Amino acid sequence: LVNGRMIETDLVFACDGIKSAIRSSLFAASAGEPEYTGVTCLMGASDVPRPAGYCYPTSSDSRFHACYYPTGEEEQIFQIFYVAPENKESWRALTADEGRLECCAVADRMKVDGWAEDFIQPLLEPKSVLRTGIHARPPIPVWHSGRVVLLGDAAHPLVSYIGQGAMMAVEDVGILVALLKAFCVTGGEGEGEGEGGAGGNFMLANVEKAFQLYERIRLPRTMRMARNSIELGNMLLLRATWPVTSEEALRDDQRLREDIAQHGNLSLIQEATAYDYARDVRRALRGSRGGGSKLASDAHV
Repeated sequence: LVNGRMIETDLVFACDGIKSAIRSSLFAASAGEPEYTGVTCLMGASDVPRPAGYCYPTSSDSRFHACYYPTGEEEQIFQIFYVAPENKESWRALTADEGRLECCAVADRMKVDGWAEDFIQPLLEPKSVLRTGIHARPPIPVWHSGRVVLLGDAAHPLVSYIGQGAMMAVEDVGILVALLKAFCVTGGEGEGEGEGGAGGNFMLANVEKAFQLYERIRLPRTMRMARNSIELGNMLLLRATWPVTSEEALRDDQRLREDIAQHGNLSLIQEATAYDYARDVRRALRGSRGGGSKLASDAHV
């Protein structure tokens, strides 16, 4: 540990984020390092009501793009993304006064550039404001070594454009718990022993099977979510920096309109939120017993 203490344990669940030291230690040759993408985000909450759904306004005049979404009947989140040089000292939670001053400056610029009042008002009443650099880290094909396994951003960090980083980690935990119960708890179902329960003995010898199946389920889905997030971010950045009359910007705008008209939201958001991880666990366990069932998460890879 950082303080020099040594702890011996049977299993290690590495949930130490995008800068994961455990990932670097396990896979030094392929782990890669987090790299700044060139985009900084000013984000916060506001007690201003907002209709349901995500909203992604952009402006080539302001040269930034944004995301707004409700977190309750009387609250919403705002995120303002803009190209900026790397400045680690500025990436932090802002004080109430700092947040108010910076958000008001952005709001003033938005007024001059003709943004709708719905997008300006939340910035005039901000709370819990922070500024952060958007980082990316290369994907890796294996998430475990021995009895150490990666979860969440330590395994598959997403650039924050579809808001699913935390959800991917929750899915990891749900799937890994279900597989460990199935393969490692006496009475589990991984090898046809029946239903796993909370009262059985834990068999470390079967951990490798659980970890391998965890990777098989999770790798295709998390890689697809990572691609979706990068593609959305690139498109929004393009819309914010190119003239709105450019052919590519107009084509992207039409694509967004059609997508939202058909699905009521961006289809990639629907794909992210409609996933049933328990279904994939059931299919994977049937396949591990020789059924060869295809996982839903194997699709579109």
